[in-house]
Amino acid sequence: MRIGKLFSPLTLLRRRDKIREKIRDKKAEGFLVLHQPNIFYLTGFTGEGFFLLLREKSFLFTDYRYLPSSPPAADDWEFVPVKKDYYRSLREKIQEEKAKKIAVEAIHVSVARWKELNKCKNVKWLLLPGCVEEARTIKDKEEIEFIKEALNISKKVLKEVPGILRAGMQERELAVEIEYRLRKYGSEPLPFVPIVASGKNASLPHATPGTNKIEPGEPLIVDLGARVNGYCADLTGTFFPGREESKWKERKILVEEAIRISLASIKPGVKCKDIFLKVRDFFKRHQVEKNFLHALGHGVGIEVHELPTLSFRGKEEIKENMVFTLEPGLYFPGEGGVRKEIMVLVQGGDYGRSYGQCKHS
Repeated sequence: MRIGKLFSPLTLLRRRDKIREKIRDKKAEGFLVLHQPNIFYLTGFTGEGFFLLLREKSFLFTDYRYLPSSPPAADDWEFVPVKKDYYRSLREKIQEEKAKKIAVEAIHVSVARWKELNKCKNVKWLLLPGCVEEARTIKDKEEIEFIKEALNISKKVLKEVPGILRAGMQERELAVEIEYRLRKYGSEPLPFVPIVASGKNASLPHATPGTNKIEPGEPLIVDLGARVNGYCADLTGTFFPGREESKWKERKILVEEAIRISLASIKPGVKCKDIFLKVRDFFKRHQVEKNFLHALGHGVGIEVHELPTLSFRGKEEIKENMVFTLEPGLYFPGEGGVRKEIMVLVQGGDYGRSYGQCKHS
């Protein structure tokens, strides 16, 4: 367990103050954080618990499994040891602080949690969706460096895939080898199980690696990612062991062109949805729109899928220091598929180049 050692105290305080501004706008006295990635973002704490952010101070509720031997200097928050019941400890602290109106993460409140929260006497709960998730879309310097480290490991392993392949190799054997190398080169527990899909299985965007043998000339989609200091990377490549058929070359060219169109469209203020629609229109002109089955991309950070969303549902606009993927793919039932995924950092004013100055992987 780490407690705030990855980030400077000033960075963490700045993050919490941004959330405090949002809850002040809602005329709330506090904000209850339940989602562990959001707690990590605000405190650097990697264990389980609740985080109650008040206007002047805050409290992190956790049990003996995660309590440090000596409490760290944590600026404006302190640990609240929980012996038996998290909700009882939370109620006692809220009553002690005399808070009357508290916002809570709407996305992460189950019916059971809602019932427990409403046992707090004289407290009005305000459901606030996506408050921390929206703040997390803009990466700071430390986050960008951690993502770059995870990206470098991911790139190294993806580059090694052709050399790992051998005659008669099964998808799951390649997946295990990929997992091993990601960890060997420095990844923490992986953000997701690598996708290895060959032949007809490559027509399924999230195929599970199985006993299917990787055959020469058939498409092989490999989707992998590392995690460093709590931050993720996500890359995908399509390989053709042996000889590549002309139809797949044409399909690969379309996917590559979709990435170029996307990169050329990336500028602050542009709607994520509009970039997706440009790519969809491009595929439509080439009569493969029906083979484009998922979003164009997604944010990456503490979680491998986070805001922004580059799809027809995407509500966000491109902003400086966002990090997200571009992963156009085309899938042909009974044949296979082709997908390429890169990572983009919007930064530096020269948009549409590579990871670092709107740089991509």
